[in-house]
Amino acid sequence: MIPGLLQTADYARQLLARLAALHGLPTDVEQGVRARLRRQEELYEPGKQLRFLVTEAALRYRPCTPATLRGQLDRPLAISGLDTVQLAVIPFAHELPMTTSHGFRIFDDRLVLVETLSSELRLRDAEDVDLYSRHFQRLWQVALHGDQARELIGEVMPEAR
Repeated sequence: MIPGLLQTADYARQLLARLAALHGLPTDVEQGVRARLRRQEELYEPGKQLRFLVTEAALRYRPCTPATLRGQLDRPLAISGLDTVQLAVIPFAHELPMTTSHGFRIFDDRLVLVETLSSELRLRDAEDVDLYSRHFQRLWQVALHGDQARELIGEVMPEAR
């Protein structure tokens, strides 16, 4: 998936609605969308440095309607121009140093949030944080950055029909 801080409202809405349906839970999807969009204010905080690493699969998978996906693919392109953001994409053609079976976020070498289908794990142990940091660095090294990452996203956009 596209990380939450880079999601459009429509993309987040469709993801959250499908997750709620999977769990059979009544939920306020709109409240979840608003909360996700509020968190995106972090993208604009001076002095922040955020690195986003996505796979080509995250760009091509269709967890939403084609129209929503087209709009979503434009969002990382726009955000990648911010001084606070670095964007990288791992293309299908690049060999991975190791696969990842779940999404994760690292916060200042002190916390890792691991996203699973049923919950979010908070890892604070220094060894766990170091393991995820090293894994991230290895993946970051094989990814496309800057103009190359934006070019790949641009190539995927017309296919989102």
